[in-house]
Amino acid sequence: MLEIREFRPEDAVDVSRIMADSFRTFLGHRMDGEKPLPPEYYANGGHVRSPRYHGQAFTALEDGKVIGYINVSADLETKLGTLGVIGVDPNSMAHGAGTALFKAAYGFWMERGMEKIYTCTSSINTRAQRYYAKMGFVEEGRRRRHFFSDVDEISLVIYPKRKELDAPLVDVRPLEEADVDAVAAFLAAEGMDGGPERVRSWLTPPDDLLSRHALVARCKADGAVAGAVFCSCIARYNLASLSMIHVGTACRGKGVGTALEHALAQRLKECFPVRKIDCTLSMKQVDCLPFLLHRGFVLEEALRNQDGQGTAVLRLGKFFDE
Repeated sequence: MLEIREFRPEDAVDVSRIMADSFRTFLGHRMDGEKPLPPEYYANGGHVRSPRYHGQAFTALEDGKVIGYINVSADLETKLGTLGVIGVDPNSMAHGAGTALFKAAYGFWMERGMEKIYTCTSSINTRAQRYYAKMGFVEEGRRRRHFFSDVDEISLVIYPKRKELDAPLVDVRPLEEADVDAVAAFLAAEGMDGGPERVRSWLTPPDDLLSRHALVARCKADGAVAGAVFCSCIARYNLASLSMIHVGTACRGKGVGTALEHALAQRLKECFPVRKIDCTLSMKQVDCLPFLLHRGFVLEEALRNQDGQGTAVLRLGKFFDE
């Protein structure tokens, strides 16, 4: 019988062995000559509380025997949750301990209102990569040749889902000529590029190569524009390109962006068998990154300035079953 409970100091000896054994499953010869971290290392970090920082460890037991361990933390100021380490006895893998440990950790994070969960894993640890993907993590970046000269460290994140609104505050529908001036004024007020003619260009009928799709979200209460999304499509490649999605400052955190993204995905699927939506973000738009990652986009590449002095744009993609 599998049991998950908070870590106890008497678990430390078993945890020390389990963590060393689980790391050897993918590091192999790279751990030659290394000793396991002493039990005291784990015994002192199982339960930490301060005004800003909470840390907690959990252990998994099978028939009373310790077979797994996870150590997590929560920054109450930045709302960042971190999964420090997780390990399962190699002899007890595929028994559900990893999933059960993560569920306990996720509850710990949600009780403390975490808005982002972070962890990392090695590029050679394919088992862990599959596990983290199953738990809902997506890749956010890589640190090249970090701990070892031939191994990358993969940064992974989850943006916990917000509760769905019982009654959406907006109506989302395709852009019409009657919306053009209001949408242009909305974008201008938000400091976004665009005027009436640019907005009107999204009403252009499709041709053999390209089709354009624009949706507007209007508040049910007063009809004011709350957000808009613009996307172009190349049906030949089953490829869509997200040009812009923007939600008014006063309407953020209320499900408007989610409503726009869901409506766009549905519209694209009705028009053609969309395979992928891609998106390019400049550094001025990087605040959109959490929103897009939360909705299934993955970071594909970062392109540097021509002078090589820094990242210029990020490119992301969201993939659909073909």
